[in-house]
Amino acid sequence: MNTQTIKVALIGLMLTFSAYSNAGLIGVFGNNSNNNIVNFLNANGHTAVNFGGSATAAQLEGLDAVIGLRADGNNDVLNFVLNGGLYITEWRAAEWALDVANMLNADGGNNIHFGSDTNITQSGLPRFH
Repeated sequence: MNTQTIKVALIGLMLTFSAYSNAGLIGVFGNNSNNNIVNFLNANGHTAVNFGGSATAAQLEGLDAVIGLRADGNNDVLNFVLNGGLYITEWRAAEWALDVANMLNADGGNNIHFGSDTNITQSGLPRFH
């Protein structure tokens, strides 16, 4: 799976999040175009901040969601989720959530590409009311 495919999938996820939620407070940690994701979210009515390589309990306090980008989480991220916080992941961050933190009864498995490299746009997403 190439970097462009990951970015397209992640942008699709961000578009979905932006389309279906009220403006939220969102933290981003890890290392995969963090500033681009933060800028996109801020431009779409959210308040997003880049925490760099990891997130602490103090940074997560009061957030609606945290996005992990190619980085393992930690106990602070796990506690954030267990207390009702939304955790959006991709690649390595998803592996951590599934295989290390055991947030779901699932296995991250191998990185396998399904589908195509088709660009995702907000105009093609359904609306929920």
